[in-house]
Amino acid sequence: MAIYHDRKNNLESEYEELVRKSKKYSKYSIICIVVAVALILLNSPLAFLGFVGVALCFVKSGSIMSKANVLAQGIEGEANTRKLLSVLPDTYHVIPNAEVVYEGKHSEMDSVIVGNNGVFIVETKNKVGRIYGVLDEHDWTQEKTSRGGNVYTDEFYNPAKQVATHVYRLSGFLKQNGVHTWVQGMVFFSSAEGIVDITAKGGEVKTPVFSIRNELVINRGSSTDDFRVNIGTPAEYLGETNILKYIANHKKQTLTPAQVEKIVGLLL
Repeated sequence: MAIYHDRKNNLESEYEELVRKSKKYSKYSIICIVVAVALILLNSPLAFLGFVGVALCFVKSGSIMSKANVLAQGIEGEANTRKLLSVLPDTYHVIPNAEVVYEGKHSEMDSVIVGNNGVFIVETKNKVGRIYGVLDEHDWTQEKTSRGGNVYTDEFYNPAKQVATHVYRLSGFLKQNGVHTWVQGMVFFSSAEGIVDITAKGGEVKTPVFSIRNELVINRGSSTDDFRVNIGTPAEYLGETNILKYIANHKKQTLTPAQVEKIVGLLL
């Protein structure tokens, strides 16, 4: 098993804060109900204001919980990805929520893996439905179907571009600290309820995209025949095996044990 370095997840803190706010507005709504009932009993024409307050509190609470649910999906996806990455051999270090500042700009990365064959950044998305787009375009699209059969689409920023920014900053940060190494970024869609269909216009794919449901979405063509792992997943979900193979077989760089330890130390 890989060496896992537990770190605070900022998403969890944000989620907990949103839940606290939602509960606060729920309490306010109860107070408003009590006030409204009391005003009704007093035959006050202002009783309706209490019900207006109830409605506003419920709307606010619902809006906050909607944001919290989005964060919860992200937290779940990151947790599942880290569990998966921990299956890598014990020569690898897995660092969640690693943060660096380079050229005055901050990057927080979902997962950084450091091994003797290089440094890897995994950007995790836990989206459901159909996800499609073009690798080099600014936005990709998520398409979901409701229980009633209605189709909804939502555009989101291309995570391949997002992780490319992380790669640039982490590479620069390491160079500033005397470590010159290749950093490889990749995207992993961690939900089995997501069907990913990303296309490339041609040429070399710098950022491979993997999905737990697809054996391979986009890869740069590295051989994945030498690494085998059994993590008890249904046979149709081969994407998680494939991302592990990709990391284990990557041949861009060879790092000494001292370099690996230095990189890990810089990121903790």
